[in-house]
Amino acid sequence: DSGALERVPKAPEFSYPTYLVYSRERDGSALQQAIELLREVVKRDSDWSQRWIPEI
Repeated sequence: DSGALERVPKAPEFSYPTYLVYSRERDGSALQQAIELLREVVKRDSDWSQRWIPEI
């Protein structure tokens, strides 16, 4: 109910490019935190392939 995303176990995953569009005139601390978080997620050694196990 909080509006936060959560991962659902055994759900299919879809990998798509992620784009961040923002106004340079509204460069606030929340935006900087979001950019840093995205950079950290991208640096993780994760498997971003599109694999789905149909035995669900």
